[in-house]
Amino acid sequence: MKTRNITRFLKIIDYTTDYESFDTRLRFEGIDNQYIPFLWDLYMLIRFTDFTPEHVKEVFNSDITYQDVADKFGLSLGSVKAEVHNFSKKLDKVFQGDILGQIIDKESIDQEYFKKLELLVVDSLKRRIPNSKDILEKSFSINLLNVPYKKEELPEIGMEEFKNIKNIVMTFSIPLQEYSYNKMNVSHKQYISYLLNTNDTDLGELDRKRKKEILNYCQIR
Repeated sequence: MKTRNITRFLKIIDYTTDYESFDTRLRFEGIDNQYIPFLWDLYMLIRFTDFTPEHVKEVFNSDITYQDVADKFGLSLGSVKAEVHNFSKKLDKVFQGDILGQIIDKESIDQEYFKKLELLVVDSLKRRIPNSKDILEKSFSINLLNVPYKKEELPEIGMEEFKNIKNIVMTFSIPLQEYSYNKMNVSHKQYISYLLNTNDTDLGELDRKRKKEILNYCQIR
């Protein structure tokens, strides 16, 4: 898979984290419907997990140059180019072909090859934890991560209370989201901050499930 086609793909979907928008943009480009769920998983893997090195992710941002990334992280231009080159080699080794370019350019794709890649991407995504901070900063106008809390002082959150919390954080209208967040109970803000800042392995079964539900409202699956 070619890095230039990742850049093409990101521009087509306009870096969205909303699945409906993602689906609509690809359909508008004439992408075959059967490939859209695969492309979503591939997007999540490349853009929001540690599959892609941090500096390379920055290169994929809109209107960012290699020099911009080098300046931001205090690296040499050569170091950034080397990271991108190494990532390109990793893509070739993992995908053994340019599936993304084939889909975008509407080329004929061997279905057996596609099915293998489909399973590979799903498995790779399952074994990696999406970067909550990266996702939330791109999806929300409010800061859900920096609310201070003390774990031992967090209240018990019942099912109805949690349902109300979800109804607030799933609001994608920026003015309504900010208004709802400002009205939100402080203990609820602390609870969300606790869920999102705590590793899954350190959460109980119920809290892990709730964290997953919150991230699902950011279109992470």
